[in-house]
Parts: sequence; structure tokens; C-alpha cells
Amino acid sequence: MPYPEEYDSAAVLLEDAAAATRDLLRPAQAVMGQGVMVGGQLTQIVTAELESAQASLDQVSAELTILAETCRLRAAEGRQYLAAEAEFSAANSQYEFDQREWARELSAAETGTSAPPGPEPIPPGLAPTAPSWFG
Repeated sequence: MPYPEEYDSAAVLLEDAAAATRDLLRPAQAVMGQGVMVGGQLTQIVTAELESAQASLDQVSAELTILAETCRLRAAEGRQYLAAEAEFSAANSQYEFDQREWARELSAAETGTSAPPGPEPIPPGLAPTAPSWFG
């Protein structure tokens, strides 16, 4: 199960990859801009191929950016879930302690050695549900 920090790290790597992908053809495009090839059918073919390749790279870059956003969202959701889980665990531990104390007091009251305890402790709500992708 990836943890939020791992999703954050993946998002950074994906964003870096997206930026590198976008810039991959810059050197070739710069050469074309310097007038190395001017006019003619070969220039048109090379220009068209560079434009097509750049369009493909832009698509890959966009997809990597979307994956980075998904990682950031999962990191945030994972942090929320882990915080809710920790809060529930603490509340449940307190409930279990209170329940044992209440049972001890009830037992003592039944034997006549003390007054009856107050109301039985109320358990915490339901445990948080992990996101479907979370471990």
C-alpha cells in the first residue's frame, strides 16, 4: 500500500517527467529555427514530422500531468484517512478503557461494595472506510 509520502514523491517525479517530455524536441526545433533548412520539400517533411512528434509528446506530457494530479489527490485522501483512522483508534481505546472501568464498577456494585456506576460508555462511531485504492 503506497503511503501519502510515496504518492507525493511520485507526483514530483511525474511532473518532472512531464516537463522533460514537453522539452524533448527543443534542440531539434531550435536548429530548424536557425535556418539550417530553408524551403523545399525536405524542410516541409522535417517540419511536419517535428510538429507531429511534438503533438505526441504534448499528449504524453498531459497524461503524465494528470497522473501527477491523481497522485496528489491520493496523497491528500490517504492523509485524511490515516488521520481519521488514528482518531478512531484513540477514541476506541478510550472506550475500551471506559468499558472495563464501568464493568469493574458494575461488578463491585453487584457485590454491594460500591454504588452502581453511571451509564454504560457509548462506543465511538464506525471506523473510517479506507479509499478503494488504499491497500
